Amino acid sequence: EGEGEGEGEGEGEGEGEGAADADALINEVFCRDPEGIEIINRGAEPLDLARVTIGDNANDLEGPLSGTLDPGARFVVVLAGRIACGTDAVSLAIDGVVVDSAPKRLLPADATIGRFPDGVGEFVVVAPTRDAENNAYVDTSARLFRTLDEGVPSTLPQLDIVLSQAAEASLRTDGKTEVEGTITFTDGAVVVGPIVAGVRLKGQSSGRTLDGKAAFKIDFGAFADNHLFGVEELTLNNMVQDNSASRERLFYGLLARRGLPSPRTGTVRVSVNGVDFGVYLNLEAHDDEGFLGRHFASSAHLYEGEYGQDLYSSSLPLFDEDYGDDLTRAALENVLTTIEGASAAAFMSETASVIDWSRVVPNMAVDMVSSHWDSYTATKNNFYLHLDKDGVMTILSSGPDQAFTEDIALHGDEATRSRLLAACLVDIDCGTAFDVEASAFADDLDAWLAAGGRQRLRDDAATLTTLFATDPRQDWDEVQIVPLVEQLIVTLDARVVIGRGG
Repeated sequence: EGEGEGEGEGEGEGEGEGAADADALINEVFCRDPEGIEIINRGAEPLDLARVTIGDNANDLEGPLSGTLDPGARFVVVLAGRIACGTDAVSLAIDGVVVDSAPKRLLPADATIGRFPDGVGEFVVVAPTRDAENNAYVDTSARLFRTLDEGVPSTLPQLDIVLSQAAEASLRTDGKTEVEGTITFTDGAVVVGPIVAGVRLKGQSSGRTLDGKAAFKIDFGAFADNHLFGVEELTLNNMVQDNSASRERLFYGLLARRGLPSPRTGTVRVSVNGVDFGVYLNLEAHDDEGFLGRHFASSAHLYEGEYGQDLYSSSLPLFDEDYGDDLTRAALENVLTTIEGASAAAFMSETASVIDWSRVVPNMAVDMVSSHWDSYTATKNNFYLHLDKDGVMTILSSGPDQAFTEDIALHGDEATRSRLLAACLVDIDCGTAFDVEASAFADDLDAWLAAGGRQRLRDDAATLTTLFATDPRQDWDEVQIVPLVEQLIVTLDARVVIGRGG
């Protein structure tokens, strides 16, 4: 048994077949070290555990067990290394008959799945409690992020990175190789850490060394089973390509307003070994298990695309898998071959088995109305491919620090736009759906601007100007922020017209 944290299925999951009449039920599932399940006896009589078997889908994991479970008592079955987060389901059988099952799903690192109320409720997100009554889960991750309408705080939280002399030397030699460091988070009176974490540099054209305004990837689970407020991975963007310090935050906020998978953002101040590195965009990582669990019922694979990669079989080996274990890339290959076999006139319907068009079409529309020219949709760059357990793909946008800067046409440049957008525009059904979604996003953007969005951007610009005035490593002068935000507002008004087909 022992203490630990688990992850499981999201809120509102029902009980397994026969669970309502069963004496013994699965009460909590742990897929973190040490993995296992908690059984509870709801019956009026002691239960002979020799009658109990634990399974994972059709496979037996443990049992028959031994001992006796008294009425109301609970028992933790340790299944070290045998319950994978986010996949399959665990089941409980009595006398060979499955009486209960619990599906699993990716969740924040400080959460698990359990029955709530304890022993009788449905499976929901709960706080990890091994061999004890289940408690409601309190999500504290919002402390790291702020919504678009909450704006930028005048006093920033602080992330202090501490590296050994050897680790710092390693990053100076090869910044993309992860090293061990510690992270301390300070926000007013709240201090968390130091937490052991993996640290590496990030960025291509926006990349900088430790002598400049380096950008960072933080992985709290790289060297130990750690997290910060349930978040395992963070990206600290240096904003060197966004002199308004606003575009990336704005794009992701607008994407979230459309109900599409979008990482949360915040603004923080960063130091490395006591040296002030200035103001950063704190970005939730796309491959963080909490992010995946919030936005998808299941997650099998997440691939990262780079410049020029498109959805052709020839590009199959080029995609980096950021989540999952698809050594043969069979799931992604099935998506690509289905796309290649689809006819132009019925492209949407013939690929519906491998593409979640209900999300892909709106996502492409947000890319294009936002003039996110550096996206997959427009130029085949900055994107992720998410595949669920059924092999259905969703496109996730990233890298929007240069969105809202170019006057690209709604349907893009025929020579550079992505395969999915090009094929969608040829298919009448898909092309119509795209234009409808573009218009709907334009309406939503217009409504947000009219309801105070313009003032929100202006207020944030004033706050950011003050914050960047004390940033010792900025690549540009903070006096640009206010005029660039005014220019951004003009661009937004223009994009509303374009999104509506004007």
